[in-house]
Amino acid sequence: MKKYFAGLACAFIVLFQLGGSPTGAEAKGKSVWEDELPGILAEIEKPAFPDRDFNVVDYGARGDESKKSTEAFNKAISAANDAGGGRVVVPSGTYLTGAIHLKSNVNLHLEEGATIKFSQDPKRLFTACKIKMGRSRAV
Repeated sequence: MKKYFAGLACAFIVLFQLGGSPTGAEAKGKSVWEDELPGILAEIEKPAFPDRDFNVVDYGARGDESKKSTEAFNKAISAANDAGGGRVVVPSGTYLTGAIHLKSNVNLHLEEGATIKFSQDPKRLFTACKIKMGRSRAV
C-alpha cells in the first residue's frame, strides 16, 4: 500500500512540474519545439530492413474476418526474424487477431486497404511476461 501511495505522490509531482509556469522560449511566446524539433529530427536514423517479404496470407491469415489470424501473424513475424529480418506484409482485407508480438529487425507493413482488428477480450491481448522491478519480480 505504501508503494502505491509513493507512486501516486510521484505522479502528482511530475504532473505539477509539467503544468508549471512557462519558462525560456515558452515565456517569450515561442514553443520549445520550434527550437528543439529540428535538432531531434536530424538525429533520427531511418531503420533499414532486409529486402525480404513475408506475406501473412502465406502463413494462414484470412482477410475476410472469418477466423482469427493471430497464429499466422506470429508465424510470419518469427519467420522474418529467423531469416535475419524483413517485411511482414498484410495485404488488403480485414484481419482478426489477438496479441501480435513484434521481433527485432521486422517491419510490419499494411498495404492500402488492410485493417487489423484486435480482439476485445483482454485475455487474448495481454500475455504474462516477467518484469523485474528492484528486488521483486512480477508475472
